[in-house]
Amino acid sequence: MSKYQLRIINKSGVPRRFFFFTAPPVFSGSIAASDIYTNTWVSVYVANKSAATVTTQLDFYAFCGPKTEVSGKTIIETGSSRDTPAKLGLTGVKGSSYLTYWDQENQNFRWADQDQANDAAPGCYSITTDHGFTLNDNVTIGLAMMKQGDEFATPVTVVKAQPGMKYDIAPVVKFYVATGDKKFGELFDFVSQSTESGEYDFSSSGGGSGYNSGDITYDNHGQWTQTTYKTQSLMSLSGFGGDPSKANSVNWLKAFVKFTRPILESHAQNVLYDAARHALSEIQYNPGPLYFSEDGKTLTVKYEFPLPDGDDDDNYPLVSKPLPWYPTKPDSEVFISIDARNEILQVKFTPSWQKIQELTGDLGNTSLGAPAVPKALASALDDKINAVSGELPNGETWIITA
Repeated sequence: MSKYQLRIINKSGVPRRFFFFTAPPVFSGSIAASDIYTNTWVSVYVANKSAATVTTQLDFYAFCGPKTEVSGKTIIETGSSRDTPAKLGLTGVKGSSYLTYWDQENQNFRWADQDQANDAAPGCYSITTDHGFTLNDNVTIGLAMMKQGDEFATPVTVVKAQPGMKYDIAPVVKFYVATGDKKFGELFDFVSQSTESGEYDFSSSGGGSGYNSGDITYDNHGQWTQTTYKTQSLMSLSGFGGDPSKANSVNWLKAFVKFTRPILESHAQNVLYDAARHALSEIQYNPGPLYFSEDGKTLTVKYEFPLPDGDDDDNYPLVSKPLPWYPTKPDSEVFISIDARNEILQVKFTPSWQKIQELTGDLGNTSLGAPAVPKALASALDDKINAVSGELPNGETWIITA
């Protein structure tokens, strides 16, 4: 999964609203360019002499849309993207294929439940439509993508679907920015709009090939400057800008990358263990083994402990009593979240049968009781990250400061 950063700088002399959209994919079959509709993907308000940034992950999702008139000020507010990204075809390996059908009973265009054998051409995924609808039903198929902060993919390009057709769809890594008040999801004609827009072209033939970040300025003559391309660190693309102290309410290590080898070894674990032990001692629980894991998105510290015995309410400081027919008390778990300022932000207790309580807030001066712990933690992780820096792509650097 690659990430790309798109930045627009407003130097027009007045505040303006900008919207971002993508180049349409290449559709197989006889589809005219005028029949391809682009969706407003992101809409932002930018003050004069200010900038806005959009970060996207380069995953492509198949989309099928509702019955609608594909023209004018149409806004796609419903529809269905696939849950997982499509796998584009390679030489000798077929790409992901999906089947749609017309649900006559509910008058709905949706994904078929049956599996479809992968059969897409190189560089493509494919969508096949059934014969249950007509052109007058105005249903759509296309491409959806996800930007940073989204929980699900949203449509970026659609075409009016024809019955009984197989579409090979080849995404293009190219983005645009334009001025105007178009709403999120609003459809418009790509051909006419793209000629009046700034362009970020990361495709193999574009000026941004090999880079992952592009800057465009809209000047006081109403002109777009030539796009400036560069390579940003993966940490910067995740929202840190190289300085964790400037990240607000973002879990440390959230949405980073898959590490080439474990970043947490004994000295880093000991720092976290001591911090957790202090926190747990405040609520009168004896510390047990801590388990560390990271999946490239979240650093998790897991601690299991038995609930106390006894029938007195005082013996259950955090947990309500098990119901009478519940013969045993299950173990519980502690999850410790660490924020970008290297502080333990949250200690959450979750038994397998009931959520008990969350303790939130800055525990640095209370449960931890040791101001040096955040700096020690930063130093330990910094050492480990530096140890794997030689395995990063050329030009990639990671910097963590306390």
